[in-house]
Amino acid sequence: VSLDQSGYYEEAAREYWTAVLFHNSSPYFSIQDAFLNFMTCYKNLGDVAGGYVYVAKQYAIRGHPDQALMYLNQALQYDAGYAAAKALKAELTNAKKDDVSGGGTMMEQVLALVERGTKYFSDKQWSQAEKVFQEACDISEGQVYLPCTHAIYCRTNFLKWGYLGKQYYEDMETIERITKAERDAFRTSDTNWMKHTSVHPHMMLGYLVPPELQIISSESSTVTEERFAAQKRGISVGKVHNHAGIRHTKY
Repeated sequence: VSLDQSGYYEEAAREYWTAVLFHNSSPYFSIQDAFLNFMTCYKNLGDVAGGYVYVAKQYAIRGHPDQALMYLNQALQYDAGYAAAKALKAELTNAKKDDVSGGGTMMEQVLALVERGTKYFSDKQWSQAEKVFQEACDISEGQVYLPCTHAIYCRTNFLKWGYLGKQYYEDMETIERITKAERDAFRTSDTNWMKHTSVHPHMMLGYLVPPELQIISSESSTVTEERFAAQKRGISVGKVHNHAGIRHTKY
């Protein structure tokens, strides 16, 4: 709230959206209040349509295209010429028409495969899990990161590294590309992450990658997990970062 009152509306909007994401029956605020304050920040910025597009993107990356389209329509009702809303709506509409193998939209297929792969993963059936996760990764053309990174983790568990280790080196390049892309997308400030990276810090320990990637993964998990724990304890969103005790590193 102090950010909002100080006129830092972009930063305040990100904090309010974080409150929406991590709301867990807090006695201190309702999810409706957090969302209303989020949109008020965009109104004060003179970019109400941009607020709706932001929410739509959050739904889209979490595999909920119908909800994303609903918010995009709201953005276009407010500003019929809003370019970002029109572009994302066209992309999602085309994706919904993509009925690969008659199994629903691309995202529906990916989510179904991830659910099946997760069951194999939990049972440590690495070979079966790797096949299913890789199929999900291929269907999404590498744009849904979680199955791609999980397929890599599975391969390392039964040494499926290819001739002269070619597959392993390709996998490490993929890990680096995805982790840096998620840093750019989800790290909103020195002390805030919208979500943690697809590669868990424990997974990262087994990879031959630059140390900075381990820092990125560890920081994202620490911040998001601490925020979730703080919300469960009823601590104000604005005070969560003081509890994390993180020494932030520039990278």
